[in-house]
Amino acid sequence: MKIDRVEAINLRFEYPGGYGFRGGGGVCTARLTTLILVHTDTGQVGIGSAYSHPDACRCGGIGQLMQVVRLAGEQGLRVAPHTWSDAVALMANAQVVAALPNGITVEMDRTGNPFIEELLVEPLKVRDGQLQLSRAPGLGLELDWRVVERLRMADPLHIPDGAYSDMAFGTSYFTQTLPYEESP
Repeated sequence: MKIDRVEAINLRFEYPGGYGFRGGGGVCTARLTTLILVHTDTGQVGIGSAYSHPDACRCGGIGQLMQVVRLAGEQGLRVAPHTWSDAVALMANAQVVAALPNGITVEMDRTGNPFIEELLVEPLKVRDGQLQLSRAPGLGLELDWRVVERLRMADPLHIPDGAYSDMAFGTSYFTQTLPYEESP
C-alpha cells in the first residue's frame, strides 16, 4: 500500500449563544482544527488530526513536528507553531521553523511570562522582530536553575485550579454546559 495523496481539511466550531470557556485572559468562543486524510492506492483512507498551530511539546517532539510541517508543505501550507508556554518549547519550535522551507514564524509570549523571560541564563533575543537562534549545540539553551527551583511546583501531579495559557483547570473556569440533545 502506498500513499496517493494527503488532504487537509480545516474545521471551525463556534459555541452556540456566545458560550465557551475562560482561559488565557479571555473567553474562547470557537475552536479550530485540521483533519488530515491520507488516501492510499488501495482506496483506504486514514484519518488523523493536526492543530492549525502545531507545537513540538504537544505533538510528540521535534521529529513529529517536522513530520507535521512536511505534510503541511506537501499540501502547499505554511506553518507557524504555537508556543505559549516556555523558552525551551519556544526554541524547539523555532529550530523546526528555521529548518524547513514552509515555516513562517513562531508565536512568542511577550507579556512578561517568567517561563519566557527568566527561565534561561542567557535571555532570548529578539532583533528586528526576529528571534535569534543560538549556535550552541542542541537547542542552545542553559536553564537558570535558581528560577527553576523558585517556580517548581511542590506536587507536580496537582495542578491548582486556574487558567494557564491555553488550558483551564477547575470547574469555576468553565461556563455553563449546553444540554445534550440527540440528533434525529
